[in-house]
Amino acid sequence: MQTSVCAIWTELQRVFGVQGPLQIFADFQKGISHCVWANNPAPNMLEIARVFSHLNTASIIIPAIIQAMILLNAMPKEFDSIGATMLQMKTTAEITFMAVQETVMAEHAH
Repeated sequence: MQTSVCAIWTELQRVFGVQGPLQIFADFQKGISHCVWANNPAPNMLEIARVFSHLNTASIIIPAIIQAMILLNAMPKEFDSIGATMLQMKTTAEITFMAVQETVMAEHAH
């Protein structure tokens, strides 16, 4: 019985585990329209990261620099200096979602 349950589960994952264009677009839209709150940026940044991870699982690879720019665009005015500084002082390869996230969290801690 265990073999047949395993086989059924595997088949369900194969058939229904793949995201269609509608779900991919919904995730993408959620990622690019999310806003980060100045008083508590961590949960919002984690949600955007979760969306990018979900898209990555669906084989939708958004380049690191684009992910970073989407996050910078989601920042409130209080963090405008972070984007300006990073874009002027770092190389394209250095500007990643994680780098922006770490910089925002360090700034927020001050």
